[in-house]
Amino acid sequence: MAGRNRNSKDQNKEALSSAIDPVFGQAKAFNINDPEVNPLVKSYLSEVRNEALHTNAISHQIGQVSKNTFDANIYDDEDDSTSIPSDTKVKSDQITEYLYSIENWYKWFENISDIIWHGCYVFEGYDDESISHLTQLLRFYLQKKIDENRASSFDRHLVNIFRDQLKCSDPDPVNGTLEIDEDWAENLLKTMRNSKIKDLNTVKYCIRTDYKRAPHGLKPWAKYVTSNQPTHTAFINMIDSSNLWTLVMYMTQIWLKEIYTFGKNLERKKMLSQWLLYILLHIPTRLTAEQMSNIRSLAKQAREILNRRVNSNIFGTTNIVIPDELHEHNCPPCPPNLDIASLILAVVTRKYGQHDILEF
Repeated sequence: MAGRNRNSKDQNKEALSSAIDPVFGQAKAFNINDPEVNPLVKSYLSEVRNEALHTNAISHQIGQVSKNTFDANIYDDEDDSTSIPSDTKVKSDQITEYLYSIENWYKWFENISDIIWHGCYVFEGYDDESISHLTQLLRFYLQKKIDENRASSFDRHLVNIFRDQLKCSDPDPVNGTLEIDEDWAENLLKTMRNSKIKDLNTVKYCIRTDYKRAPHGLKPWAKYVTSNQPTHTAFINMIDSSNLWTLVMYMTQIWLKEIYTFGKNLERKKMLSQWLLYILLHIPTRLTAEQMSNIRSLAKQAREILNRRVNSNIFGTTNIVIPDELHEHNCPPCPPNLDIASLILAVVTRKYGQHDILEF
């Protein structure tokens, strides 16, 4: 009798656990109402279910986004400050055309990604001969500053090191083909001032590792990205994961808006757009939850710009200008009407699966 009751009880448990959930369409792993289930487990699973309901069960029609559309998204750690008011809804026919274009834009992005990762040059460091040339170039540059009465005490300190320790057999750049880049020299000297330079070996070490040093802070980064075209080797040698996500943050909070601000310096906007293209090309495929939240924030900012641009003539189209490095590798031309904000949405939705971002 007891055996029959136990079998009946087991069968009831099995039936309850195999029942299909009417909302999520999945079978339960076990009966949560069983008295043997830990109450803490029940509470946790209830919270998970509620979060899933608020995250996935809410649907919106295109053109009907309210201010709080994305507040319940599992990737968002902050309020959705970039939601678009109802008076700036994008027209449905324009959205349809936009969604159709995304596929072509993403195919173009995949093509240039293949060029970047399989065809572009990566600098692997200076050899000994190059270090000797650069050391001599720096020595002559510092001597020139002394002759022009514009050398600092640190400059004179380095000249004394060169005079005492630099071998006469080292190559003379005056008779060679190398010319010093004064911006490079001054940036190197600025770095050296923060180091304890006691001998020639320390000087050569600073020169040898200089290409790996990244700017620190908003202003140094802004100066760097608006003065240098992006290159694959810079992202490999200088821009580590921390720097990459710092740049994503700057783009989200400041630079993306600047690209679309009327009256700004066109050359600066072009450079920022090119750097944003390279940032997208170097963001890893697999992301943590925090990193996914960061690119979603970037995409939301791009979505807001798209809404404003479509509904007014203030911004106009800002097409992507292909960087020189990609031109040298026969990069396919940028598709018509593709600007950097549209490319952000194409990449975030197609590569990372964040399709809800397109719910304008």
